[in-house]
Amino acid sequence: MAGKRRRLIPPPEAAEEVDHISHLPDAIIHHIFSFLPFKDVVKTSLLCKQWRFFWTSTPYIDISLPSKGVVPSISRALNLCTATKIEKFHVDATMSDLYTNTELDQWLRFAMARKVEDVSLAFGHCYHFVPRILCKCKSLVSLRVSRCCFSREITIRWPALKKLCLEENFMDEDGIMKIWSGCRVLESLTLRYIIARNLRIESTSLRELVIDGLYISSLDISAPNLLSLGFSSRLVVKDFRLNGVSSLAAATCLTFLTS
Repeated sequence: MAGKRRRLIPPPEAAEEVDHISHLPDAIIHHIFSFLPFKDVVKTSLLCKQWRFFWTSTPYIDISLPSKGVVPSISRALNLCTATKIEKFHVDATMSDLYTNTELDQWLRFAMARKVEDVSLAFGHCYHFVPRILCKCKSLVSLRVSRCCFSREITIRWPALKKLCLEENFMDEDGIMKIWSGCRVLESLTLRYIIARNLRIESTSLRELVIDGLYISSLDISAPNLLSLGFSSRLVVKDFRLNGVSSLAAATCLTFLTS
């Protein structure tokens, strides 16, 4: 219509840019960091001067090792971290074997010095032993290890551990006894893709138990406070016993055979 003025809208590049993320509380930004691999958290230092060193205070560290490259840079980055408390420390080495046990111990020592509560270790095609230094981490509340077995020479001391997940492991009576003797307050245990002959679960603190076994010869469960049980096995289980599970409220057994 004649005489009606049209309102001009400035193009996007002319509009004022507002940095909403930088104005968020530190705790919120750190929470966002918890969903990112550590290498991407470090890259936020390139965003602007304000972000140059912000990544060093993150309490969430998730390291995914590629097939080549970055191990020395990870050690250097950890040395720059200023967080006094580490909530989560995860290392995924399923695609890499370039690191050394010394480097892994150094990373774990860094996390343990900051009272880490949640640790996850995943290894590749070769089976490893649970690092000796980790077996005396008193601050651990949650632990997941994949392709990692317990040496007969170690002693476990996890007085605060409540949740334990072991995946793709060989289990023997000595290994499982080390867990019970060193985890007095364990409430949740998951054994996934395991091979074991005689598996005895004996705990007064256990509330939840999940067992997904490739092969288990015999299984004996004695847990008076157990509330939930999930069990599956892909091969014959010759002997299955439930003793003293009076609190059990839910149980699931899949692909379960006896002979």
